[in-house]
Amino acid sequence: MKVSFFKYHGTGNDFIIIDNYNNNYNLGSINIKSLCDRNLGIGSDGLIFVVKSNFNDFKMIYYNSDGNLGSFCGNGARCAVSYSYNKFFYNKKCKFSSCDGDHIGIINGDSISLKMKDVYQINKTKLGWEINTGSPHLVIFKDEIDNLNISKLSNSIFDLKYPKKNININFVKIENNSVKIRTFERGVFSETLSCGTGSVAAALLSFYLGYIKNKKIEIFSIGGTLNVQFDNNNSNFSNIYLEGQTKFVFRGEFNV
Repeated sequence: MKVSFFKYHGTGNDFIIIDNYNNNYNLGSINIKSLCDRNLGIGSDGLIFVVKSNFNDFKMIYYNSDGNLGSFCGNGARCAVSYSYNKFFYNKKCKFSSCDGDHIGIINGDSISLKMKDVYQINKTKLGWEINTGSPHLVIFKDEIDNLNISKLSNSIFDLKYPKKNININFVKIENNSVKIRTFERGVFSETLSCGTGSVAAALLSFYLGYIKNKKIEIFSIGGTLNVQFDNNNSNFSNIYLEGQTKFVFRGEFNV
């Protein structure tokens, strides 16, 4: 069986997108893992099915590159919005469902703005700050992050506190009233060029801790720049929007 796919990225965070609107394809975790393999497959940080929704414009189902079903992916969702807009040509605003509920996507050229779920809980730990922005994140603030061995540090943190490796680890530096971030993603088990939910986590905590006073924050990652804006009441955050560019890379077919 031949399956068509589309390759997109959002600030370097790259995804295989498969249109499964008619429910024609049933790929197992082994298939998905092999497709995401950068040496033996197409190569990506994750795989997304765009499927039919009875209530919204579409539904997004996201898999990590290890082949397992993932939690919400901010950059992946922005890419799915871009893909579905190019296919269905709805007005420049859509509503879609994901594993954590409904989201709004807004198209502004090649920039996609995404309404995230509200955040009500922040936890301080000995290692850093835990926050869930659709996916669970540990955020660690550092004076310098460019020369860190992200893989070594992250794996030592997993061994110390998170043996199930069920959290994303972010190293964050405040610089000129903006945020620099590097993220080691669970399910990918590597540093990614960008992380949408991680960028939101870093922005909210930077404001919460008083490092930045603005409610619209630029986030700089290796893959590019994202913007996060929000409303705030103490540790409660609402009307959270993640915005940045997405790009269609190529399309193709593979055999199952």
